[in-house]
Amino acid sequence: MSLGPAKVSGRSLEGWLKLPYRDHNSTSHGIAYMGESTEAGADSAEEGGVDAKLMWESFDATVYESTAQGLVHHSFKSVNSNASGGGVRLSSDSALRLPYVSARTLMACGVALDLDYTANTGKVARVVKQMRAVARNTPLGSLAPESERAVINRVLGNLGASQFETGTDHVDLRMRQLLLPRDGGGYVSFTPVSASGLSSLLFDIDAGLVTMHNQRAAEEAKQSSRDREKDRERPRLRRIRRAQLGIGGSNPQNVGALVRTMQRPLFVPGPSGAHSLRAAFAIYYRGIELPFARDLVDQYNTQRASLHDGSQRGTRAEAREAEEMWIRRVAAYYHAVGAEALEVLLAFESALPKEHLLAGTLQGAHELVSRAVSPSIRGLIDPRLRGEVWYSHAARDVIERLTQERRTVEGESVAILVLDGAARVKLATLLEGALR
Repeated sequence: MSLGPAKVSGRSLEGWLKLPYRDHNSTSHGIAYMGESTEAGADSAEEGGVDAKLMWESFDATVYESTAQGLVHHSFKSVNSNASGGGVRLSSDSALRLPYVSARTLMACGVALDLDYTANTGKVARVVKQMRAVARNTPLGSLAPESERAVINRVLGNLGASQFETGTDHVDLRMRQLLLPRDGGGYVSFTPVSASGLSSLLFDIDAGLVTMHNQRAAEEAKQSSRDREKDRERPRLRRIRRAQLGIGGSNPQNVGALVRTMQRPLFVPGPSGAHSLRAAFAIYYRGIELPFARDLVDQYNTQRASLHDGSQRGTRAEAREAEEMWIRRVAAYYHAVGAEALEVLLAFESALPKEHLLAGTLQGAHELVSRAVSPSIRGLIDPRLRGEVWYSHAARDVIERLTQERRTVEGESVAILVLDGAARVKLATLLEGALR
């Protein structure tokens, strides 16, 4: 059982998946890895001119043994930070061969996931941090005395022998529970608990698989305008979308050393269900909201940043062409949004109100969107409702929507896409042409 990078048959998982592996010792972060908790005081400040992060604190072998014995794959506090401490550590016998990704199925593939503590009491966070440093061979781990290094390697190597449970004698009221019906009547109560080690494998700030994939996608995006012909011949990496969850509250290290890697999970849109009459009426009377095209905005910000810092070389014509290509993607995106809403309306056209005849039709067709909806949205949904001024108004509204979304940076709310007045007018003009 490991606290270091996941291994598959003696090779790093990154190599197994044909992805580049970033050496922890070569990063500019030193030993401040995502998944290593920062203790208040000693680990977050410099004392006497020496970086406290690179100071080794010696512990007895019994401390390492008792701490390691309490490490788990699934911690209750990852569900609710106020829940009673507890969790489950899987054994090698828990491995499960099924065609999906989970802690147990990865164990069947030889992947050793990181373990975490169930509660940050006393020196637990510091002890776990030093054990992980030895397992990962970080600069901090290199400071470990040989005797402590041997103890740490021994106790970590023995953790997979048997399953371990703690705090499972009762279910805390703060834990989620699912009641599933049983054959013959009654229900079984299930409490889903995520594996923080799986999140570390995917989202570690330095070596997470999703992190490295998105870094490669961003690098390809920067280079896309340098060699367009070659770029058209090969598939582009797409950035994997991630959500934001407030797991851990204001002191994530009290929940677990790996909880920060659980705060940015994958964002997967739910499957679209069958169209309903209710949805059709909602679109008819209220229209649709313009969604925020986060991926497109990130592409534009990356493109602008590469031009400003000089990492992307090219002529003004190439930069303009790249911007126009981005505008065409934006137009295609919002056309698709409108087309999806129109599909719902057409499925229930016979049941919709017949308030106004559609101008210019001989069959007596009626407008599919109420006139109480804004003209921009009406025309986006149904192209037959577009007048000559629709294109300019719709382009202006889309650019306005893209600049409305905000995020919090160091406690301040800032726009994700920042445009001055001239840039807004320019992009709106380009988008107006792309919408036609």
